Amino acid sequence: LEAVFATSSVASPTGCATTPLTTTSVQVAWTNNATGAASNHIEKSTDGTVYTEVGTTAAGIAVYSGAGTNGLSVNTKYWFRTRAKLSDIYSGYSTAEPKYTLSEKPGKKDFTEISGSIIRINWSANGNPSGTMYYCENISLEAVTATSETTWKNSGLTPSTIYAFRIRSKNSDGVYSDWMDMG
Repeated sequence: LEAVFATSSVASPTGCATTPLTTTSVQVAWTNNATGAASNHIEKSTDGTVYTEVGTTAAGIAVYSGAGTNGLSVNTKYWFRTRAKLSDIYSGYSTAEPKYTLSEKPGKKDFTEISGSIIRINWSANGNPSGTMYYCENISLEAVTATSETTWKNSGLTPSTIYAFRIRSKNSDGVYSDWMDMG
């Protein structure tokens, strides 16, 4: 007698990618390769090691932006992966490169330490975590300074001269926020 075993497999999705949509949400997309799969399962991680399932899509749907992809922390790194399911059989994973949510535009501003040649500009992080980079521009002098602080001392100014300033943040993937006009 010869034993015959039926094996069944589900083709893994490929090309999983994460796109930041806002400061607190992302979208996950992939290529479906599983014929007849009943669903796709999306998982999220904050460390790239431990994943939690955050949602499912119906067969044929290759994009997800539901629960678990919104309400995220500002300028924070997340990993996502997906796999297909047919009956009780799961495919292998397609894992996206980790991405950061977008950073917030700097918040409330004020000016201190104003003298003939110095202006210190202060702003709020507006929800951005510590370490967020800010790009401060003296538009009048076309000079840009980068800092991870929420204050900028612009010195060497000419007394009785009008200057214009603006500031923006950058997330850790290098995507800039809109400029905040500082006056």
